[in-house]
Amino acid sequence: MADLEEDDYDYSGLDRLTKQKIGNPNILRWVEMDTEKRRSKRPYAVAFILLFGIGTILWVLYNFQGKELPAAAYFAATAKIRWQAAGGVTDSLVLKDMIEDTAYPAGAFHIAMEKNQVFVFPWRDPATVTKDTLNYRFDVGGSQPIQVFFPDSSKWKVFPGSDVAFVMYPRGIIPKERQIACNGEALFYIKANRDTPTVIKTLKQEVMVLGTLFEVRDFKAEDTSAVFCYSGSVSVKDSARVTRILDGAKRERATVQSSGGIKVSRSDFPDVTWSSPDLAFDFSNDDLETAMKEIARWYGISKVIYLEPIDKKTRGMVFTGEISRYLTLQQLLSIIERDDLHFSIKGNAILVGRTRP
Repeated sequence: MADLEEDDYDYSGLDRLTKQKIGNPNILRWVEMDTEKRRSKRPYAVAFILLFGIGTILWVLYNFQGKELPAAAYFAATAKIRWQAAGGVTDSLVLKDMIEDTAYPAGAFHIAMEKNQVFVFPWRDPATVTKDTLNYRFDVGGSQPIQVFFPDSSKWKVFPGSDVAFVMYPRGIIPKERQIACNGEALFYIKANRDTPTVIKTLKQEVMVLGTLFEVRDFKAEDTSAVFCYSGSVSVKDSARVTRILDGAKRERATVQSSGGIKVSRSDFPDVTWSSPDLAFDFSNDDLETAMKEIARWYGISKVIYLEPIDKKTRGMVFTGEISRYLTLQQLLSIIERDDLHFSIKGNAILVGRTRP
């Protein structure tokens, strides 16, 4: 599990200018920085597609000429996000029907997808921010998990046959604790927050997050539930309010009986992996206009405004290399900004100019 520890990432692949611009290379920790290594794998992937997938490719080309591909073309998860406002109004999005790389409004935020990865972005225009407390739930079926990234650097991996519910509060309201309800199996990475701790509740147990990577498993049809602590620590409480603290350094597991009682064991569970293919932008061969359109679609920005004449058509002038899709819009724009290219955000638009506004 060393590859999942936050302090163990090698940032040597980041060039000096990128480090200087972003200020904190830890923001890119979910991206594989060895770009040469990533590119070296592409010929094998192409060969595999040619050998085993040519029929699928022809079918896709025939049926989707001139169309954008929905996420269902890429992964076998059957997932939906539902939300309900305090007034009782409900809405939902079926993830497989979403177009990749395009942000969709979902109540208090936008969500965008790439493969089976779901990214949550806050609304940019203050006038559109909801004032309601919204209740959300991810329902996952099919044969693959989904992975969800949040702006506070937390991420979840929700497995098939499971659902995870959470609450989004209006801007400016800080709850005493953030509550997550989990039915089934999910992997969580959540940083410690003393001001607003996170509590995950299942049918048989309650998990207080102390800053860690851990997995929760609790299916209604099973007699026991479990918490697997990979790093950091968590506090586990059963139905009788008996509490045990798990130590990730010792790879501790808590098994909770449906009738109560917690059994703690060590090193008896396998490692976990995050599925994170292509979680990066690559504008190396793009012109400015193409890159800005992709950025606007991903972050749910309605328009890009060019404040003065500027070269929008020369390829390869935006940024060379990969940039994480996990960044906020402000962070991404700060990376591609240069002396003769500046960005600002006004309402739901990106302003582009040669001089700083």
